[in-house]
Amino acid sequence: MQQPHEALNYYRKAPEIAERLSKGQEESRILYILSNIGIEEKRIGELEKALQTQMRASSLAKKFNDPYSLGSIYHNIGSIYIAMRDASKALEYLMLSNRIAAEKNNLYLTAANNNSLGKVELVLGNLPGAIGAAEAAMTAVRQMGAMDYMRESSETLYEAYKALRQPEKALFHHEQFTRLKDSLVNQENTKQVERLQAQMEIDKKQQAILLLEKDNANKQLQLIAFIVIATLLLAAGAILIWEYRIKQRDNCLLQKQKAQIREKNEELNQANEEFSSALETVEQQKRNIQAINEELTASIHYARHIQQALLPSEKQLKQALPEHFIFYRPRNIVSGDFYWLHHTESTTILAVADCTGHGVPGALLSMVGTALLRQIVTEKQVYRPEQILSGLHAGIYQTRRHNADMMSQDGMDISIISIEKANGSTTVHYAGAMNPVYCISDQEFYEFRPTKKAIGGSSEAITFHHDCLVLQHPAMVYLFSDGKTSLVGQTVRSS
Repeated sequence: MQQPHEALNYYRKAPEIAERLSKGQEESRILYILSNIGIEEKRIGELEKALQTQMRASSLAKKFNDPYSLGSIYHNIGSIYIAMRDASKALEYLMLSNRIAAEKNNLYLTAANNNSLGKVELVLGNLPGAIGAAEAAMTAVRQMGAMDYMRESSETLYEAYKALRQPEKALFHHEQFTRLKDSLVNQENTKQVERLQAQMEIDKKQQAILLLEKDNANKQLQLIAFIVIATLLLAAGAILIWEYRIKQRDNCLLQKQKAQIREKNEELNQANEEFSSALETVEQQKRNIQAINEELTASIHYARHIQQALLPSEKQLKQALPEHFIFYRPRNIVSGDFYWLHHTESTTILAVADCTGHGVPGALLSMVGTALLRQIVTEKQVYRPEQILSGLHAGIYQTRRHNADMMSQDGMDISIISIEKANGSTTVHYAGAMNPVYCISDQEFYEFRPTKKAIGGSSEAITFHHDCLVLQHPAMVYLFSDGKTSLVGQTVRSS
């Protein structure tokens, strides 16, 4: 357990020694030392240090214009981000490394990068991307014949096709992965046998030398040797018997542990089946909820078109108020705020209202308010702002009383102005419920203060305050809701 740490300690001393020896003339050698330090730091789990070290190495590689080293360092950084579970950063650096590998025709680096990219894409759930990366790695591997890289590519393809539920392709790549794995193991075993045979030859030669020495020794030495050998054999026998008994004891313990492991595996398999079933149920519920949500969203979008159709058109606004502006940005798809216009040759009536709540509830109430305003002003020809508010208050309250689903606090804040032009002068009449109106006339600021009661909020009759002002040009009148604080509102300017 201490060897990686000891190697890392020596690596960390190497840059200081290299700088002292080179005296700044051969700083490029520090690049390779830093890269190795980063690899060892990653191996022992010091990922943040490893990342900092590799970043420093990449800066030196850029400084010395060393693309070959830079490509390998970017691959190392991508591997560190994989270990840190930062898939986006891992993809970024692996793609940079892959670009350099392609430019320099580095097949080993291309294979390593694409194998790592395949694993990242698997984690992200991008199965086609994982397959594409693994097949790119496989192409590079076939050109250079590196079976260990081909084994990683086969494993990625197996996992991807298994997730895609393509059993034939998954089985093909699993068999290829197993075959390559066994082949690498056989190669290692062959090397081990060759090493053992070489050691046996050395032992045989040493034995022959010992025999020659024994033949030349005198009888006394032979006797001593016999006694020593006999003693060693007895000791070896005793040791073998002791080790045999220990091995028997360990075997019994191992059998017990295997039985426990099999039992745990059965429990885990059962739990996995239950989890898979529960996961399928959750996925089905998720799909059902998404379908319902899409249907509701489509209905709300259709409701928005209906609500937009109820608002005054730009043509109507220009005809009534040639100089005006509107800022209308609903927070949700449909809005609880609305503006309304009625225009005759001598009188223009303008209203801005803020209904209780945002979204669908407010939008429904805004449609009720629009219908009531049209009934009061257009059909009944009530033009006085305070009388319009009284009629609107009664209409909202009656609607709420006949609809049990509306809450007792449902209502609206509204400001209404009536602009009358006669004998060359313009008079603004105002009445409001909770909503003020601001006016600038002849560079003087005026505030029309509202009645501090909301429309439709109670059954009692409300006497709404009336105010008026003869405008002196230039003049501006601002109607608005509380949209600046509740993130949805509108402003109208008239002059």
